[in-house]
Amino acid sequence: VSQSRYIFTGNANDRSGNGRNLELAGAELLQDPVGGGSLHFPSSSSYAESSQTIGVSGNSFRTVSFRLKMSQPLTAGNGDVLGWGARGQGLENGTGFRILVRGDNGGEIAVWSHYGDVSAAGLGDPFQNYFNLVTYVYSGSVTGAKIYLNGQALPVAAQGGWVAATDVLNTLDTALRL
Repeated sequence: VSQSRYIFTGNANDRSGNGRNLELAGAELLQDPVGGGSLHFPSSSSYAESSQTIGVSGNSFRTVSFRLKMSQPLTAGNGDVLGWGARGQGLENGTGFRILVRGDNGGEIAVWSHYGDVSAAGLGDPFQNYFNLVTYVYSGSVTGAKIYLNGQALPVAAQGGWVAATDVLNTLDTALRL
């Protein structure tokens, strides 16, 4: 069951029917010449946030999928794409969930939950100037999590996490932030 879906054709409304529309803070809607749309984040302080909680919490199964194109090369450090969890507490208390791309480890897609992190490394920089489809699938265990790039499964390595005491996620149900 889709919890939220955004296609960005003229607005940032949730197309799943759940009313989790995005509120834009510095992010800009762009129209794609082939009929779709996208969000552009012109600065590091730009973001979009859902008007309601995302509806995914605890250890619930989840599939998160998005297309990403970057105008700048990947750099070292954290390059958040999306996430949810307790704002102000977030990952520090092990209840956050986020997906990021970064230049570390030869180009990496990472999923951080701080109960168990996973990443696919050695990708180079596939996102610069080209749209790529990223999908994360969680089916009840961090060690069984999958990361796909353009439909191809990537080798995934567990990264531990700050808590890393279990093999399950434990996220709070909060607003989605892009």
